[in-house]
Amino acid sequence: MGLGIDNIELDGLTSDPTTLVDGMIWFRSDLNEFRQRVNGGNVILGGKKWAPTAITLGDLTLGTGTTVGNNIGSGNYVNFDSASDDTVRVNVSLERNGLQYDGSNIDVELYWMKYGPTGGTVKWELDYTFIELGDDAYSKADGTFVETIDVTSLVDQTITSTKFPLISGNAGAKILQLTLRRNSTGPGSDTYTGSAELYATNLEV
Repeated sequence: MGLGIDNIELDGLTSDPTTLVDGMIWFRSDLNEFRQRVNGGNVILGGKKWAPTAITLGDLTLGTGTTVGNNIGSGNYVNFDSASDDTVRVNVSLERNGLQYDGSNIDVELYWMKYGPTGGTVKWELDYTFIELGDDAYSKADGTFVETIDVTSLVDQTITSTKFPLISGNAGAKILQLTLRRNSTGPGSDTYTGSAELYATNLEV
């Protein structure tokens, strides 16, 4: 890679190095910026680190059976009942504040609460797909994470959080497509007979 010395790469690059370790510094001649690898993410020196767009409940497309409810106090929630495999979907643009997605790994965390009886499990399933230019966005699928939560000890109508495993980054991607599903019917489904109410979805690197 040209003039590289001990993890410092000053020869102009038009893409990020394929092998990155914390502390590396390199110059992107196509973007006219210096970058450094810090805690598993790429930072523009003298600038901002890429961060994903926030997802609001209003960004979600509701599937059959999923409904929006209003709180008595303020705000609202998305209700996943036990009668069907309720889903929500969202497409997230990975360009943020003029920064292209840098390939950072992405965490997805749910803030939700149970409403109803005591005991049982809630099974959350998250489908994720990175879309690059030229991809078939309609049929491509990268993977699915499953988190099964025993709600026996959870206090009714009290917010809890569930974090999925880290989604491995894809530096060429333009869009992250997500589908969140409560698997509440059929073989392998959860056992909680009440509702699971989603209040927020957080993306972070």
